[in-house]
Amino acid sequence: MFGIDGTVLAFVVLAGFSAGAVAYAFLFNRISTEKQVGKRLESIKTAETDRSVVKASRDRVADAAKRRKSVQDSLKDLDQKQKSNQSLVKKPPLKIQIRQAGMKISLERFYV
Repeated sequence: MFGIDGTVLAFVVLAGFSAGAVAYAFLFNRISTEKQVGKRLESIKTAETDRSVVKASRDRVADAAKRRKSVQDSLKDLDQKQKSNQSLVKKPPLKIQIRQAGMKISLERFYV
């Protein structure tokens, strides 16, 4: 009817399909290798971003530790100052204690 016989058309279609299958069979290794390369590249890219995330979190932890250390040092300094001030308030020098007791003698006389 159309000028091409059905068997010739089927033969051409099957020949094209078989040529495609043969090409796919020869190129299958190359296609799978390209997929593996793509997967490896993606894993490397994600590893680099993971490293940057890990580094950023490590930096945040280090900053927090530095702040904690500085606060701890300042609290120690304040505690030492407070202890030294309390020791002066709790037990005044001997001269002041003698005056508070109402005695009118010098330190030298007190020691003798």
